[in-house]
Amino acid sequence: MSGNMCENKKESMLKHTRDTIIFMTAYGIHNLKHKFHIFHKKKNIKDLLLKHHIEGISCEDLYISRKGKISYKMIYDTVSQTSKYEFDDNLKKMVDVDSDFIDKMMSVLSIYHTAQLLLDTSQIDISMCFNLESFLVMLNDKIYQVDPLAFYFNEAIIVNYELIDFETSDPLDRNSIYGRANDFNILKVDKFKYFTDEDFINRGEKISDIIFENLISFLNELVNNKLEIDDYTFVHNKLVLSNNINNAQSYFQNVLNIDIPDYNIKNISTVNKYKYFSAESMGIVTDIKTDNISKILNDTLVLESLKVFLLLNMILDYNVHQELNEVIDNQIRIKSLFYPLNVPIVTENMIDNLKRTPSFTKFEQAVNYKIDTLKIYQERSKAENGRLMNILLYILAVFGSVQTLQILDDNFNISIRITIWITTAVFLIAGIRWFITDNKNK
Repeated sequence: MSGNMCENKKESMLKHTRDTIIFMTAYGIHNLKHKFHIFHKKKNIKDLLLKHHIEGISCEDLYISRKGKISYKMIYDTVSQTSKYEFDDNLKKMVDVDSDFIDKMMSVLSIYHTAQLLLDTSQIDISMCFNLESFLVMLNDKIYQVDPLAFYFNEAIIVNYELIDFETSDPLDRNSIYGRANDFNILKVDKFKYFTDEDFINRGEKISDIIFENLISFLNELVNNKLEIDDYTFVHNKLVLSNNINNAQSYFQNVLNIDIPDYNIKNISTVNKYKYFSAESMGIVTDIKTDNISKILNDTLVLESLKVFLLLNMILDYNVHQELNEVIDNQIRIKSLFYPLNVPIVTENMIDNLKRTPSFTKFEQAVNYKIDTLKIYQERSKAENGRLMNILLYILAVFGSVQTLQILDDNFNISIRITIWITTAVFLIAGIRWFITDNKNK
């Protein structure tokens, strides 16, 4: 289908009458170790995709699936703010084999269109999107289907998934996530299985960790197991789309099971088609007046990803990065994202709103405190180095004076033994006085 133009359209992911809840986790990898292997066995990409339950990956104008590779070109029109895709001849072969192939592929390619529309792509890059297999988890004797999607957001990995009650086939509704006891971001599953597995596997992990570890295992095998992750940091979030939320402030407090008097969050949407609220660990979309739900879902998903990415980096700078230059350099890079170029007002609204949240304010104050503390330690280190240098110069001066005394003895017959004692006494008294004074000033 060379020259075929496929518009950025897909089936709605959200029925207008039902709720949709997307659980999100942003992972920041640190302490990445490189392992050396002498012998390398070439990996078959199809086998790796099957092994790690990945249906397709998009990256660098290429969509890779188990059925083959498709080259594509995204053409973004800045005037109409629409994207069209030009695919190679392999697309027809894929569609002939799998009639749902285009829908599956567009579910990840549409993320790139949304990034072009809402983000400053000169600073933010969604470099790779993963279309993942659904799987089942058992939690408190109840079975849920997990529909995941993940992508690289700069150097972070954003894991997203929706939960569906496997018995009723109904997605979780807005009332099913009240309190920590129903926070599926932090709950650990009892068992899990893919649809191709015969039995459930015992796995006491969070759902997002199962997806994340599967992706990391795939990427590691892709580079012949050269990498080993020593540690990572994460930030959880939820995105709730529902027309049944009358008061966003009350709903937010019900989900977190907290009571904050006079708490207020404002609508940051710039269109009358829906209202969008973004607060601590959650985004809320309500009062939806359009059938194009998939666009709203993608838009708010990318904006919430930007939010958790910024929060993740604040946490990394406070808890993980230990060198002053490392913290300052990363803060310069992250703070530059607060002043994006050529983005719509809704993106600016989301960033301004984030800066006013208690979590961000807390992390910002903590990072600034850490920078001030590291500067004090650095000044102390410089002072200690300067003190050591003074001691060395003092010792050199003592030895240098001996040569001067020898000249006085040779030319003026002044006893070198007497002058050495006098000089030693002078240096000793002066040194003790300097040492005492220096210690008082510390």
